[in-house]
Parts: sequence; C-alpha cells; structure tokens
Amino acid sequence: MTLAELLQNRFRADLRHRGAAYIEAERVSLVRVTPENVFGVVVDGVEYQTQLRYQESDIALFCTCDQFARSKSCKHLWATVLTADVQGCVNPAIRPGRLTPFVSREKTAPIRVDDLTIPGETDDSIGSPRSAKRKTATTDVPVRDVRLAPWESKLEDLREEMAVPTRPGKKSQVQERQIFYEIDLAASREAGKLVIQATQRQRRSSGQWGKVKPLKVRS
Repeated sequence: MTLAELLQNRFRADLRHRGAAYIEAERVSLVRVTPENVFGVVVDGVEYQTQLRYQESDIALFCTCDQFARSKSCKHLWATVLTADVQGCVNPAIRPGRLTPFVSREKTAPIRVDDLTIPGETDDSIGSPRSAKRKTATTDVPVRDVRLAPWESKLEDLREEMAVPTRPGKKSQVQERQIFYEIDLAASREAGKLVIQATQRQRRSSGQWGKVKPLKVRS
C-alpha cells in the first residue's frame, strides 16, 4: 500500500490534482528523511516547507502555507506524499491501523584514505617542497598592522629589553625578576582614564626575593 492510498481521504480532489502537477513540474524536493519525519520543500512562487511525521497511530501533516492553516491539508502536502512514495521513503507494508516508520535515506559512509587525498596528488608528492608550498599558499593569512596604545608600546619595549642576551665578553648572569601591574583607582578617577602603576622585585643571590620597588618606564 502507498502513502497516497492511505491518506487520500484527507485531501480534496482538486488538491490532489494540483499537487500532482507540482510533481510533473519538478517543483518538489525532499530535503531530509528520517524514520520519524519526511521534510520537503515545494516551490509555488515561494518555497513552502512541508513535513510528514510518523506516529504509531497516525501520520501528522504540516505545511507553512495559508491553506494548511485553514483546513489542515493542502496541495503542497499532497505533492510531498506523492514524492515520498516515488522515492521509496514509505514502507510498502504500511496499512491502516498498522503504520510503519519511514525508510530513512540518511546513511553514514566510512571515510576512506582516498577521500583525504587531494585529486592528482600521490603519496610521494605529499610532504614534497612543491606540496608544502601549495599548502602554505592556501593557508597564509594577511597580518593586520595592530597599533598599540602608548602604555602598551612602553611595556612591549620593556619586554624586549629584558629579552636582550648578554653582550659578548661579559660574564653571563641570570637575574630573575617579577613585574607587577596594578590599577590605581584613585588616580584613574582623577585623571578620567586608566592609570597603571608598575612595581618590580628581584631575586637575591641567596634565593630570596627582594623588596618590591617602583618600576620606572622611560618614555
């Protein structure tokens, strides 16, 4: 038994006639089919969304058109019912009082190694300079010139100065230092902008931390 034979009593003859015309004009497509639902799209000036929902005791129908809102049936739904039959989405064992889920078309195929290989590229070419150049060209992203605020620029200069290696001929000496950045709320309110106080402390030769002292940042 087809779904159309099962549901034809819900549709007037004129709706069935117009719905069949959409099939001939190829204006009906099923966008998703699961055991519980059939989702369709019917082009009738605009796209109307249709849905057939499987329930144990009934097949529920839905459409976004005004005709369905008034009478709970329409030509778009009949076109979707016919398409579901034609595309094999309905179990032929379906009967009144003995409904069955739809035949899902969603299947997950296993991923093969060939699917991950670029067409025309062999295993030997993977990792070659030419291949690497091609991949690099496709992944290069233009870098924007980010303009730093004055205080950010000063902190960046300080970081670079701390990273400068010891000059040749001088005895290498590693001196660990911690820098703290604190927001001065009172000064910030008075100045109407963010004021940051920088302090520092250095580790002594004994391994203990020294006193926290103000950190002067030269402009």
